[in-house]
Amino acid sequence: MPRFYFDLFNDMATIDHEGLELADEAVAHKQAWTAAAQLIADQLMAGHKLNPRHRIEVRDDHDRTIYILHFGDLVEPEGASE
Repeated sequence: MPRFYFDLFNDMATIDHEGLELADEAVAHKQAWTAAAQLIADQLMAGHKLNPRHRIEVRDDHDRTIYILHFGDLVEPEGASE
């Protein structure tokens, strides 16, 4: 099973040296969204504002960045779809 690494770039860089064994890139993509959503919820519950430029970068077991998820991608400002 391939291993994927989830590096967090918020107010500081946290590089994932352990990674997770996941079935494929689609599962890694979902894992990144789930982790980002939890981090955003934790920030908001602590009274902090969301920085839409904070991000998670997903790397594969060949150290290639395969996906970048900005926290702002998870939220849509009110009225943006009107």
